[in-house]
Amino acid sequence: MTSTSRSWLLAALLMAPVPSLAGPDDFEIDDEDDDIVFDDEETDASEEDRPEREDDLTVDENEDDLEGFEDPVGGEEPVEGEEPPAPTDLLGDDPNANQTLGADTETLYRQTNGRLSRLPADEELLGWEEYLATYPNSVFRARIQGRMQELETELYETPTRRPGTGEVQVDALDKQLDFAHAMQLSQLNPRTRLQVGFEWGLTDYMNLFADYEKAFSQRISAHAGIRRRYSGFGLELGPRFALVKSQRTQTIVSVWPDIHVNLNPAFPAFAPKIGAGKRFGKLDAQLQGGVDLEIRSESDGAAGTTTKLRTRYSGGVSLYYAASDTVGFFGETYLNLRPVEADGAFDGGTFTFHVVSFGLKFFPTTKNRPGERPIEVNTGATVPVAQNYWQYHYGSIMGQMNYYLED
Repeated sequence: MTSTSRSWLLAALLMAPVPSLAGPDDFEIDDEDDDIVFDDEETDASEEDRPEREDDLTVDENEDDLEGFEDPVGGEEPVEGEEPPAPTDLLGDDPNANQTLGADTETLYRQTNGRLSRLPADEELLGWEEYLATYPNSVFRARIQGRMQELETELYETPTRRPGTGEVQVDALDKQLDFAHAMQLSQLNPRTRLQVGFEWGLTDYMNLFADYEKAFSQRISAHAGIRRRYSGFGLELGPRFALVKSQRTQTIVSVWPDIHVNLNPAFPAFAPKIGAGKRFGKLDAQLQGGVDLEIRSESDGAAGTTTKLRTRYSGGVSLYYAASDTVGFFGETYLNLRPVEADGAFDGGTFTFHVVSFGLKFFPTTKNRPGERPIEVNTGATVPVAQNYWQYHYGSIMGQMNYYLED
């Protein structure tokens, strides 16, 4: 073979296609344990089990083809005629994120709930009513209304005893504000109670007094009693109205249009008074003031008997500090004065007799009701600090007991 023939043969071999080691359609691998067969022909798997082609996963952006597609974030579509719920700031990152008119936010609701949950039931109910009035479209409206129903049930349910204890469960509207009673001043807090006491003064001053008060509600009561004031022994009776009586603020504002019937000398008097009290931690402070309009019949010599109206002013300040649950200290002033210029007595001066009282207050027992103390005992001394034309009282010792009769 010539060299030219060998060259053409080598070129033909290089250009010839390389034969496949396997057939074009079948590829088999045989092993002792496993047989893996890849066959381009039809397999036993059905068309439904085959993965979709890439072409099948494309989404047609035509709006008509998107009909029925649900947004997993949007939730249920609002019912026709109803307003869609306002969005909620669940993370509380932005308290002003909700700009819907009359709606609130998660942060605002949580802050309000934390504040109102610390209040008595009646005050909490009032707070939620004001909240819904401010945010009528609150996203928490259903939850708030449920809480309001619970509070109403708690307020008006029948009192029962707690299982296993003697403590009485009392409606929030029936819980009393256990405010300290003054010695010389009138009762400020409408409650059902019985009061008895004495005052023994030098040189020969003796005062025995008793009073009964019946409460018809938390803010209304009536009382009747006998006591010796500086015009003499007399009957004192009339209603008492608490304009403000708040457990939340520990505040009382009361008025009592009393009637006084003086016994010796005998004359009637109309004695309206007003008082206000506030608790500051362990300190009970109160202020009272009023006027006695005395209707007196006096002899006018040859002209006979005439009826005159005399005005007497009274009032004072009382402070009580609770050193413990059973004992505390009190101090108070009692002011009593009457202008007498029209009478021509005392050289046209003013009758004045002001005293200061101080002492201890005891609460020897407690009721089954938490926070209620049925007996209140006052012991102390009274000293005149300013006086004109009064020569029968140079100081005294006093004792007083109040027994509260609420069930």
